[in-house]
Amino acid sequence: ERWASQGYVYRLGDDIGRFGIERGWEPYLRGERGELLVEVNAWGRLVGVRGRKDPVPGNDLHLTLDAKLQMDTQRLIEESLESLRENFGYNPRGASVVVLDPNTGGILAMASYPDFDLITYTNREYYNEIITDPLKPITNRAISGYYAGGSTFKMVTATAALEEGRVTPGETFRCTGSLTRYGNTRRCLGVHGPTNLYRAIVRSCNVYFYEMGLRAGIDKLAYYSEEYGFGQRTGLTDVSGEKSGTVASRDAKLASSLEFKTWVPGDTMSAAIGQGFHEFTPLQLANYSAIIANGGYRYRPYLVDKAVSYEGEVVWQTKPEYEEVNISDRTFQLLQSAMEGVCQPGGTAGFMGRLPVKVAGKTGSVEHGIRGREPHGVFVGYAPAENPEIAFAVVIEFGGSAFRSAAPLAQKIVESYFGLLEEEEPEESEEFEDAEGILEDEGNGVTGIEQTG
Repeated sequence: ERWASQGYVYRLGDDIGRFGIERGWEPYLRGERGELLVEVNAWGRLVGVRGRKDPVPGNDLHLTLDAKLQMDTQRLIEESLESLRENFGYNPRGASVVVLDPNTGGILAMASYPDFDLITYTNREYYNEIITDPLKPITNRAISGYYAGGSTFKMVTATAALEEGRVTPGETFRCTGSLTRYGNTRRCLGVHGPTNLYRAIVRSCNVYFYEMGLRAGIDKLAYYSEEYGFGQRTGLTDVSGEKSGTVASRDAKLASSLEFKTWVPGDTMSAAIGQGFHEFTPLQLANYSAIIANGGYRYRPYLVDKAVSYEGEVVWQTKPEYEEVNISDRTFQLLQSAMEGVCQPGGTAGFMGRLPVKVAGKTGSVEHGIRGREPHGVFVGYAPAENPEIAFAVVIEFGGSAFRSAAPLAQKIVESYFGLLEEEEPEESEEFEDAEGILEDEGNGVTGIEQTG
Protein backbone atom coordinates (compact mmCIF):
# COMPACT_ATOMS: atom_id res chain seq x y z
CA GLU A 1 0.00 0.00 0.00
CA ARG A 2 2.83 2.37 0.88
CA TRP A 3 4.39 2.03 -2.57
CA ALA A 4 1.17 1.82 -4.64
CA SER A 5 1.64 5.24 -6.26
CA GLN A 6 5.28 4.63 -7.17
CA GLY A 7 6.01 3.83 -10.81
CA TYR A 8 9.77 4.22 -11.01
CA VAL A 9 11.73 2.44 -13.76
CA TYR A 10 15.26 1.47 -12.73
CA ARG A 11 18.24 1.89 -15.02
CA LEU A 12 21.62 0.22 -15.00
CA GLY A 13 23.84 2.00 -12.47
CA ASP A 14 21.04 3.33 -10.25
CA ASP A 15 21.83 3.36 -6.53
CA ILE A 16 19.22 1.52 -4.49
CA GLY A 17 18.64 0.65 -0.84
CA ARG A 18 20.02 -2.80 -0.11
CA PHE A 19 19.44 -3.25 3.62
CA GLY A 20 17.28 -2.11 6.53
CA ILE A 21 15.41 1.21 6.33
CA GLU A 22 17.09 2.08 3.02
CA ARG A 23 15.63 -1.02 1.43
CA GLY A 24 12.22 -0.85 3.08
CA TRP A 25 11.68 2.81 2.19
CA GLU A 26 13.58 2.88 -1.11
CA PRO A 27 10.77 4.54 -3.15
CA TYR A 28 10.45 7.42 -0.66
CA LEU A 29 14.18 7.99 -0.38
CA ARG A 30 14.95 7.77 -4.08
CA GLY A 31 13.49 10.99 -5.52
CA GLU A 32 13.15 11.61 -9.25
CA ARG A 33 15.90 11.87 -11.85
CA GLY A 34 16.23 15.05 -13.92
CA GLU A 35 15.98 15.14 -17.70
CA LEU A 36 17.48 17.35 -20.41
CA LEU A 37 16.15 17.28 -23.99
CA VAL A 38 18.78 18.62 -26.38
CA GLU A 39 19.06 19.13 -30.15
CA VAL A 40 22.27 18.11 -31.92
CA ASN A 41 23.37 18.40 -35.53
CA ALA A 42 24.58 15.64 -37.85
CA TRP A 43 28.04 15.80 -36.28
CA GLY A 44 26.64 15.31 -32.76
CA ARG A 45 27.27 18.89 -31.71
CA LEU A 46 24.85 20.66 -29.37
CA VAL A 47 22.56 23.04 -31.19
CA GLY A 48 20.10 23.94 -28.46
CA VAL A 49 18.10 22.85 -25.45
CA ARG A 50 14.49 21.97 -26.16
CA GLY A 51 13.34 20.87 -22.73
CA ARG A 52 14.44 20.48 -19.12
CA LYS A 53 13.08 18.66 -16.05
CA ASP A 54 14.89 19.40 -12.82
CA PRO A 55 15.65 16.47 -10.50
CA VAL A 56 13.56 16.14 -7.34
CA PRO A 57 15.41 15.20 -4.14
CA GLY A 58 14.15 12.21 -2.20
CA ASN A 59 12.22 12.55 1.02
CA ASP A 60 13.76 12.72 4.48
CA LEU A 61 12.69 10.01 6.91
CA HIS A 62 12.12 10.96 10.54
CA LEU A 63 12.68 7.85 12.66
CA THR A 64 11.27 6.96 16.05
CA LEU A 65 14.77 6.11 17.28
CA ASP A 66 16.23 8.01 20.21
CA ALA A 67 19.69 8.70 18.76
CA LYS A 68 21.50 8.88 22.09
CA LEU A 69 19.76 5.81 23.46
CA GLN A 70 20.58 3.90 20.27
CA MET A 71 24.27 4.81 20.44
CA ASP A 72 24.43 4.07 24.17
CA THR A 73 22.72 0.72 23.65
CA GLN A 74 25.22 -0.38 21.02
CA ARG A 75 28.13 0.67 23.23
CA LEU A 76 26.67 -0.88 26.38
CA ILE A 77 26.17 -4.23 24.67
CA GLU A 78 29.86 -4.42 23.78
CA GLU A 79 30.90 -3.35 27.29
CA SER A 80 28.57 -5.90 28.90
CA LEU A 81 29.88 -8.78 26.81
CA GLU A 82 33.46 -7.81 27.57
CA SER A 83 32.64 -7.64 31.29
CA LEU A 84 31.17 -11.16 31.20
CA ARG A 85 34.36 -12.42 29.59
CA GLU A 86 36.69 -10.67 32.02
CA ASN A 87 34.77 -11.10 35.29
CA PHE A 88 33.12 -14.51 34.88
CA GLY A 89 35.10 -16.27 32.16
CA TYR A 90 32.01 -16.61 29.97
CA ASN A 91 32.14 -16.55 26.20
CA PRO A 92 28.98 -14.72 25.06
CA ARG A 93 28.41 -15.01 21.34
CA GLY A 94 26.08 -12.14 20.61
CA ALA A 95 23.26 -9.99 21.94
CA SER A 96 20.18 -8.02 21.04
CA VAL A 97 18.23 -5.20 22.66
CA VAL A 98 14.88 -3.69 21.67
CA VAL A 99 13.37 -0.65 23.42
CA LEU A 100 9.80 0.42 22.59
CA ASP A 101 7.40 3.17 23.49
CA PRO A 102 4.63 1.06 25.06
CA ASN A 103 2.05 3.74 24.32
CA THR A 104 2.58 3.91 20.55
CA GLY A 105 4.74 0.99 19.41
CA GLY A 106 7.50 3.32 18.22
CA ILE A 107 10.93 1.70 18.41
CA LEU A 108 13.34 3.84 20.45
CA ALA A 109 16.38 1.58 20.10
CA MET A 110 17.06 -1.68 18.30
CA ALA A 111 20.50 -3.22 18.33
CA SER A 112 21.98 -6.52 17.21
CA TYR A 113 25.52 -7.62 18.05
CA PRO A 114 27.85 -8.40 16.41
CA ASP A 115 27.01 -5.98 13.64
CA PHE A 116 28.81 -4.97 10.46
CA ASP A 117 30.01 -1.92 8.56
CA LEU A 118 27.63 -0.75 5.82
CA ILE A 119 30.61 -0.60 3.46
CA THR A 120 29.88 -4.32 3.12
CA TYR A 121 27.83 -3.76 0.00
CA THR A 122 30.59 -1.98 -1.87
CA ASN A 123 33.48 -4.16 -0.72
CA ARG A 124 33.22 -7.71 -2.06
CA GLU A 125 36.08 -9.04 0.10
CA TYR A 126 34.51 -7.74 3.30
CA TYR A 127 31.07 -8.97 2.25
CA ASN A 128 32.36 -12.51 1.72
CA GLU A 129 34.01 -12.33 5.12
CA ILE A 130 30.89 -11.43 7.07
CA ILE A 131 28.49 -13.79 5.31
CA THR A 132 30.78 -16.71 6.26
CA ASP A 133 31.37 -15.48 9.83
CA PRO A 134 29.99 -18.15 12.23
CA LEU A 135 28.75 -15.39 14.56
CA LYS A 136 26.41 -14.25 11.75
CA PRO A 137 26.80 -10.46 12.07
CA ILE A 138 24.63 -9.96 8.99
CA THR A 139 21.64 -11.42 10.86
CA ASN A 140 19.48 -8.87 12.64
CA ARG A 141 18.99 -10.79 15.87
CA ALA A 142 16.34 -8.33 17.06
CA ILE A 143 13.85 -9.51 14.45
CA SER A 144 15.34 -12.79 13.23
CA GLY A 145 17.02 -14.35 16.27
CA TYR A 146 15.13 -17.16 18.00
CA TYR A 147 15.19 -17.67 21.78
CA ALA A 148 12.85 -19.66 24.03
CA GLY A 149 12.30 -16.91 26.59
CA GLY A 150 12.97 -18.95 29.71
CA SER A 151 11.47 -17.59 32.91
CA THR A 152 10.39 -14.36 31.21
CA PHE A 153 7.54 -16.49 29.81
CA LYS A 154 6.09 -17.10 33.26
CA MET A 155 3.72 -14.14 33.01
CA VAL A 156 2.04 -16.00 30.12
CA THR A 157 1.59 -19.10 32.28
CA ALA A 158 0.27 -16.93 35.11
CA THR A 159 -2.16 -15.29 32.68
CA ALA A 160 -3.50 -18.64 31.48
CA ALA A 161 -4.01 -19.95 35.02
CA LEU A 162 -5.67 -16.75 36.23
CA GLU A 163 -7.88 -16.15 33.20
CA GLU A 164 -9.09 -19.76 33.15
CA GLY A 165 -9.82 -19.78 36.88
CA ARG A 166 -7.22 -22.44 37.68
CA VAL A 167 -5.69 -20.43 40.52
CA THR A 168 -6.47 -17.42 42.67
CA PRO A 169 -3.84 -14.76 43.42
CA GLY A 170 -3.65 -15.65 47.10
CA GLU A 171 -3.65 -19.43 46.72
CA THR A 172 -0.34 -20.97 47.82
CA PHE A 173 1.41 -24.00 46.45
CA ARG A 174 4.30 -25.50 48.40
CA CYS A 175 7.67 -25.58 46.67
CA THR A 176 9.85 -28.32 48.16
CA GLY A 177 12.53 -27.94 45.51
CA SER A 178 11.00 -30.36 43.01
CA LEU A 179 7.69 -31.49 41.55
CA THR A 180 6.72 -34.96 40.38
CA ARG A 181 3.73 -35.37 38.10
CA TYR A 182 2.81 -38.29 35.82
CA GLY A 183 6.09 -40.02 36.69
CA ASN A 184 8.09 -36.96 35.68
CA THR A 185 10.21 -35.05 38.20
CA ARG A 186 11.34 -31.49 37.64
CA ARG A 187 13.46 -29.43 39.98
CA CYS A 188 13.52 -25.85 41.18
CA LEU A 189 16.71 -23.94 41.88
CA GLY A 190 15.58 -23.26 45.44
CA VAL A 191 13.12 -24.38 48.08
CA HIS A 192 10.58 -21.59 48.27
CA GLY A 193 8.01 -23.10 50.63
CA PRO A 194 4.38 -21.89 50.42
CA THR A 195 4.29 -19.75 47.29
CA ASN A 196 1.52 -17.62 45.81
CA LEU A 197 1.43 -15.92 42.41
CA TYR A 198 3.26 -12.78 43.50
CA ARG A 199 6.07 -14.64 45.25
CA ALA A 200 6.36 -17.13 42.38
CA ILE A 201 7.10 -14.35 39.89
CA VAL A 202 9.29 -12.33 42.25
CA ARG A 203 11.45 -15.36 43.13
CA SER A 204 10.81 -17.17 39.83
CA CYS A 205 9.71 -20.47 41.37
CA ASN A 206 9.76 -23.16 38.69
CA VAL A 207 7.75 -25.62 40.78
CA TYR A 208 4.83 -23.20 41.05
CA PHE A 209 4.75 -22.67 37.29
CA TYR A 210 5.10 -26.37 36.49
CA GLU A 211 1.89 -26.82 38.47
CA MET A 212 0.15 -23.82 36.89
CA GLY A 213 1.08 -25.02 33.41
CA LEU A 214 -0.43 -28.43 34.09
CA ARG A 215 -3.55 -26.85 35.53
CA ALA A 216 -4.06 -24.56 32.53
CA GLY A 217 -3.02 -27.13 29.91
CA ILE A 218 -0.95 -26.70 26.78
CA ASP A 219 -3.86 -25.50 24.63
CA LYS A 220 -4.54 -22.53 26.92
CA LEU A 221 -0.83 -21.77 27.22
CA ALA A 222 -0.66 -21.64 23.42
CA TYR A 223 -3.77 -19.45 23.21
CA TYR A 224 -2.48 -16.80 25.63
CA SER A 225 0.97 -16.93 24.05
CA GLU A 226 -0.65 -15.83 20.81
CA GLU A 227 -2.63 -13.12 22.61
CA TYR A 228 0.72 -11.69 23.69
CA GLY A 229 1.90 -11.77 20.07
CA PHE A 230 4.17 -14.81 20.11
CA GLY A 231 4.22 -17.13 17.13
CA GLN A 232 3.37 -14.33 14.68
CA ARG A 233 5.08 -11.34 13.13
CA THR A 234 4.59 -8.10 15.05
CA GLY A 235 3.76 -6.18 11.87
CA LEU A 236 7.03 -4.26 11.58
CA THR A 237 7.26 -3.34 7.89
CA ASP A 238 10.01 -0.72 7.92
CA VAL A 239 12.73 -3.37 7.64
CA SER A 240 12.59 -6.82 6.11
CA GLY A 241 13.46 -10.17 7.61
CA GLU A 242 11.17 -10.35 10.66
CA LYS A 243 10.43 -13.95 11.64
CA SER A 244 7.22 -15.21 13.21
CA GLY A 245 8.65 -17.66 15.71
CA THR A 246 6.82 -20.56 17.33
CA VAL A 247 4.78 -21.14 20.47
CA ALA A 248 4.91 -24.50 22.21
CA SER A 249 1.84 -26.47 21.16
CA ARG A 250 0.68 -29.84 19.95
CA ASP A 251 1.07 -28.61 16.37
CA ALA A 252 4.62 -27.41 17.02
CA LYS A 253 5.63 -30.87 18.19
CA LEU A 254 3.91 -32.52 15.23
CA ALA A 255 5.87 -30.23 12.90
CA SER A 256 9.19 -30.92 14.65
CA SER A 257 11.85 -33.39 13.57
CA LEU A 258 11.26 -35.52 16.65
CA GLU A 259 10.24 -39.11 16.05
CA PHE A 260 7.82 -39.19 19.00
CA LYS A 261 5.05 -36.72 18.13
CA THR A 262 2.55 -37.19 20.96
CA TRP A 263 2.27 -34.29 23.40
CA VAL A 264 2.92 -35.39 26.97
CA PRO A 265 2.66 -33.64 30.38
CA GLY A 266 6.42 -33.24 30.56
CA ASP A 267 6.24 -31.07 27.44
CA THR A 268 3.68 -28.86 29.17
CA MET A 269 5.93 -28.49 32.20
CA SER A 270 8.80 -27.37 29.96
CA ALA A 271 6.55 -24.95 28.08
CA ALA A 272 5.22 -23.44 31.31
CA ILE A 273 8.66 -22.13 32.25
CA GLY A 274 9.50 -20.92 28.75
CA GLN A 275 11.49 -23.88 27.48
CA GLY A 276 10.90 -26.60 24.93
CA PHE A 277 9.31 -25.70 21.60
CA HIS A 278 9.12 -21.92 22.08
CA GLU A 279 10.96 -19.70 19.58
CA PHE A 280 10.63 -15.95 20.15
CA THR A 281 12.40 -12.91 18.73
CA PRO A 282 13.66 -10.06 20.96
CA LEU A 283 11.16 -7.75 19.24
CA GLN A 284 8.31 -10.07 20.26
CA LEU A 285 9.65 -10.19 23.82
CA ALA A 286 9.81 -6.39 23.97
CA ASN A 287 6.27 -6.11 22.62
CA TYR A 288 5.10 -8.67 25.19
CA SER A 289 6.56 -6.49 27.93
CA ALA A 290 4.88 -3.43 26.39
CA ILE A 291 1.49 -5.16 26.45
CA ILE A 292 1.82 -5.79 30.18
CA ALA A 293 3.09 -2.23 30.72
CA ASN A 294 0.17 -0.56 28.95
CA GLY A 295 -2.46 -2.92 30.30
CA GLY A 296 -3.51 -4.89 27.25
CA TYR A 297 -2.79 -3.08 23.97
CA ARG A 298 -0.72 -4.90 21.37
CA TYR A 299 0.78 -2.17 19.17
CA ARG A 300 2.34 -2.71 15.77
CA PRO A 301 6.00 -1.68 16.20
CA TYR A 302 7.39 0.84 13.73
CA LEU A 303 10.64 2.69 13.02
CA VAL A 304 9.59 5.47 10.63
CA ASP A 305 7.54 8.27 12.16
CA LYS A 306 7.11 10.34 9.00
CA ALA A 307 8.50 11.13 5.57
CA VAL A 308 9.06 14.81 4.71
CA SER A 309 9.70 16.22 1.23
CA TYR A 310 12.57 18.61 0.48
CA GLU A 311 9.96 21.38 0.53
CA GLY A 312 8.94 20.50 4.07
CA GLU A 313 5.66 18.75 3.23
CA VAL A 314 4.76 15.68 5.29
CA VAL A 315 4.06 13.03 2.65
CA TRP A 316 3.74 10.11 5.05
CA GLN A 317 2.76 10.04 8.71
CA THR A 318 2.64 6.78 10.61
CA LYS A 319 -0.35 6.39 12.90
CA PRO A 320 -0.08 3.98 15.85
CA GLU A 321 -2.06 0.79 15.27
CA TYR A 322 -3.10 -1.63 17.99
CA GLU A 323 -5.33 -4.51 18.96
CA GLU A 324 -6.74 -4.99 22.43
CA VAL A 325 -5.86 -8.40 23.85
CA ASN A 326 -8.39 -10.70 25.48
CA ILE A 327 -6.99 -10.50 29.02
CA SER A 328 -8.62 -8.86 32.03
CA ASP A 329 -7.45 -5.68 33.74
CA ARG A 330 -7.20 -7.56 37.02
CA THR A 331 -4.69 -10.01 35.58
CA PHE A 332 -2.53 -7.18 34.25
CA GLN A 333 -2.61 -5.45 37.64
CA LEU A 334 -1.39 -8.63 39.32
CA LEU A 335 1.40 -9.12 36.78
CA GLN A 336 2.49 -5.50 37.01
CA SER A 337 2.69 -5.67 40.81
CA ALA A 338 4.77 -8.85 40.70
CA MET A 339 7.12 -7.51 38.02
CA GLU A 340 7.73 -4.46 40.21
CA GLY A 341 8.63 -6.85 43.02
CA VAL A 342 11.20 -8.57 40.80
CA CYS A 343 13.16 -5.30 40.68
CA GLN A 344 12.98 -4.59 44.41
CA PRO A 345 15.07 -6.09 47.23
CA GLY A 346 14.21 -9.78 47.51
CA GLY A 347 13.45 -10.10 43.79
CA THR A 348 15.63 -11.77 41.17
CA ALA A 349 16.77 -8.35 39.92
CA GLY A 350 16.57 -6.67 43.30
CA PHE A 351 19.67 -4.53 42.68
CA MET A 352 17.52 -2.37 40.40
CA GLY A 353 15.73 -1.15 43.51
CA ARG A 354 18.60 1.30 44.01
CA LEU A 355 17.58 3.27 40.93
CA PRO A 356 15.60 6.51 41.41
CA VAL A 357 13.29 5.24 38.65
CA LYS A 358 11.13 2.24 39.60
CA VAL A 359 11.55 -0.61 37.12
CA ALA A 360 9.27 -3.60 36.55
CA GLY A 361 10.75 -6.68 34.92
CA LYS A 362 11.40 -10.39 34.77
CA THR A 363 14.63 -12.36 34.54
CA GLY A 364 15.08 -15.52 32.52
CA SER A 365 17.82 -17.91 31.52
CA VAL A 366 17.30 -20.04 28.43
CA GLU A 367 18.72 -23.56 28.19
CA HIS A 368 19.76 -24.40 24.64
CA GLY A 369 21.12 -27.95 24.66
CA ILE A 370 24.70 -27.01 23.74
CA ARG A 371 26.99 -28.74 26.22
CA GLY A 372 29.63 -26.69 27.95
CA ARG A 373 28.01 -23.33 27.18
CA GLU A 374 26.24 -20.98 29.56
CA PRO A 375 22.50 -20.39 29.08
CA HIS A 376 21.24 -17.31 27.28
CA GLY A 377 20.48 -14.42 29.63
CA VAL A 378 17.12 -12.72 29.03
CA PHE A 379 15.39 -9.78 30.70
CA VAL A 380 12.10 -8.08 29.83
CA GLY A 381 10.70 -5.04 31.57
CA TYR A 382 9.47 -1.47 31.51
CA ALA A 383 9.94 1.84 33.33
CA PRO A 384 8.83 3.83 35.16
CA ALA A 385 6.69 1.10 36.67
CA GLU A 386 3.88 3.47 37.64
CA ASN A 387 3.68 5.31 34.28
CA PRO A 388 5.70 3.43 31.63
CA GLU A 389 7.62 5.36 29.00
CA ILE A 390 9.77 2.49 27.75
CA ALA A 391 9.40 -1.27 27.47
CA PHE A 392 12.34 -3.45 26.53
CA ALA A 393 13.86 -6.87 26.00
CA VAL A 394 17.52 -7.80 26.42
CA VAL A 395 19.03 -11.09 25.21
CA ILE A 396 22.66 -12.13 25.65
CA GLU A 397 23.62 -15.38 23.95
CA PHE A 398 25.57 -17.68 26.31
CA GLY A 399 25.58 -14.84 28.80
CA GLY A 400 24.72 -17.01 31.80
CA SER A 401 22.19 -16.11 34.47
CA ALA A 402 20.12 -13.04 33.66
CA PHE A 403 21.00 -11.79 37.14
CA ARG A 404 24.61 -11.41 35.94
CA SER A 405 24.10 -10.60 32.28
CA ALA A 406 20.84 -9.34 30.81
CA ALA A 407 19.45 -7.58 33.90
CA PRO A 408 22.55 -5.40 34.55
CA LEU A 409 22.57 -4.43 30.85
CA ALA A 410 18.86 -3.57 31.08
CA GLN A 411 19.59 -1.37 34.09
CA LYS A 412 22.21 0.56 32.11
CA ILE A 413 19.74 1.08 29.28
CA VAL A 414 17.16 2.44 31.74
CA GLU A 415 19.82 4.75 33.17
CA SER A 416 20.68 5.96 29.67
CA TYR A 417 17.09 6.77 28.78
CA PHE A 418 16.45 8.68 32.01
CA GLY A 419 19.79 10.49 31.98
CA LEU A 420 21.20 8.56 34.94
CA LEU A 421 24.08 6.77 33.25
CA GLU A 422 27.40 7.11 35.05
CA GLU A 423 30.74 6.93 33.29
CA GLU A 424 32.32 4.59 35.81
CA GLU A 425 30.94 1.28 37.01
CA PRO A 426 29.77 1.44 40.64
CA GLU A 427 31.30 -1.13 42.96
CA GLU A 428 29.22 -4.21 43.70
CA SER A 429 27.46 -3.94 47.02
CA GLU A 430 27.23 -6.63 49.68
CA GLU A 431 23.54 -6.86 48.79
CA PHE A 432 24.49 -7.90 45.25
CA GLU A 433 26.98 -10.52 46.48
CA ASP A 434 24.65 -11.97 49.12
CA ALA A 435 21.77 -12.19 46.72
CA GLU A 436 23.69 -14.04 44.04
CA GLY A 437 23.34 -17.50 45.57
CA ILE A 438 19.66 -17.02 46.32
CA LEU A 439 18.24 -15.14 43.40
CA GLU A 440 19.68 -16.78 40.29
CA ASP A 441 16.26 -18.03 39.45
CA GLU A 442 16.33 -19.53 36.05
CA GLY A 443 18.14 -22.86 36.42
CA ASN A 444 15.46 -25.34 35.51
CA GLY A 445 17.00 -28.69 34.74
CA VAL A 446 15.68 -28.55 31.18
CA THR A 447 18.05 -28.81 28.25
CA GLY A 448 16.67 -28.47 24.76
CA ILE A 449 13.48 -30.38 23.93
CA GLU A 450 12.87 -33.33 26.16
CA GLN A 451 10.83 -36.48 25.58
CA THR A 452 9.27 -37.01 28.97
CA GLY A 453 6.03 -38.54 30.11
